[in-house]
Amino acid sequence: GMLLDEMPNFQRGLIGGLARFAQVLESRIGRAGAVIDPDLAEAAADLGYPPDVWLWDWSRSMWPTGSSGGHYLDAMEGLERYNGRLAAHQAVFNATAANLAALLDGVAADLDASAGSIDTGIVGAGAQTASETFYRTKGSVYAEYLVLEGVAKDFAAVLAARNLLPAWTRMMADMKAAAEIRSGAVRSGSPGVVPAPCDLCTEGFFILRARMAMGRIADSLRK
Repeated sequence: GMLLDEMPNFQRGLIGGLARFAQVLESRIGRAGAVIDPDLAEAAADLGYPPDVWLWDWSRSMWPTGSSGGHYLDAMEGLERYNGRLAAHQAVFNATAANLAALLDGVAADLDASAGSIDTGIVGAGAQTASETFYRTKGSVYAEYLVLEGVAKDFAAVLAARNLLPAWTRMMADMKAAAEIRSGAVRSGSPGVVPAPCDLCTEGFFILRARMAMGRIADSLRK
């Protein structure tokens, strides 16, 4: 990540992971019936903004549309306003088993996409380089790990009622392992080849273990 072309890939993944949580927060967890929380709606929209816009997004308008960084700061402020209202009992947070399952389904879909990108990187058929795939995946998994770490506190009663805390702990250990992998020079390599270690294979291993555990937890929450 020390190279300048790798940090943007990590940051793209980071924003993507946060955007996933914002979407579920807006559509389910923070929703009061048919009423969508305006701060959550703003945050979800701003986190979905393209990550490479300075002032103009010509695909949307010939006029300045604002920078990516500006939109992400707006998203942060929207989430902070929501959190403040929630602390004052003026907003909704539906900590139900169904909503936690929906969040896990969304994160699992992201992990599936990451695993697919890693597979493509290993066989060498994709346009993305191994390092781009590695750091973008690392960013998204890191963001989702942090979110789920907080979510475990919000949904502690739900997890305890279904005796899912041990499975959740193991899932989080694999998410953390995937997010903490370090490599001076990312190598796609080939599985099992000692002279050329496969960093993407290692990352994918932990992602798929977390994905399997996540699926089992989500299934238990739906019962």
